[in-house]
Amino acid sequence: DSLPICEQSMDASCETGARQHYAFKSMWAFNSPPPPAPVPPRPAGPSHPPPPPVEKLPPPSPDVEELREKAEASRDALINTIMDPKAKKKAGILADAALTGVMVTKIEVLATAENGDLACNFVLQSSGIDARLAVCEAAMATSVSRRLLSVPNFIFDIDLITSVASVTREDIETAIVKLISSGLSPTMSE
Repeated sequence: DSLPICEQSMDASCETGARQHYAFKSMWAFNSPPPPAPVPPRPAGPSHPPPPPVEKLPPPSPDVEELREKAEASRDALINTIMDPKAKKKAGILADAALTGVMVTKIEVLATAENGDLACNFVLQSSGIDARLAVCEAAMATSVSRRLLSVPNFIFDIDLITSVASVTREDIETAIVKLISSGLSPTMSE
């Protein structure tokens, strides 16, 4: 029984001032691995039937519609616990945005009016956004008295909160343009 012999040769030359030449030669012998052991035959007959084929079923996928319905029911239950109408509306807008996976849009602007409700009405009317689809929050910024009239006007920081879940992106951009054309200086953030 002879062993296989393998041979490998390699020539290399290096130049470092004077030219040098090297030759390498390797030889080796190896034993072949033993052949694999034979697999014993399976006994045939009724006492040893072949195993059934294994079927891998995909994991059950959650019913998206069912999950959405559960999320909406949870949202409705939460909103129904809120008594303040403005807070309830804001919670609804925020929850709808979360359920649809969109960002909430906040438009900030300064407006002058006798009170916060009038300032919000002015900003909503100027923006063209339907009051049912946005929440308007007014906080008094500073007080200014008008000299010609005895009714004081106040400057309010107005936040209009909405999302593309209820108002289209184009409508939000149009609202910004309308507010600017009304003489206001809105800023938008998400």
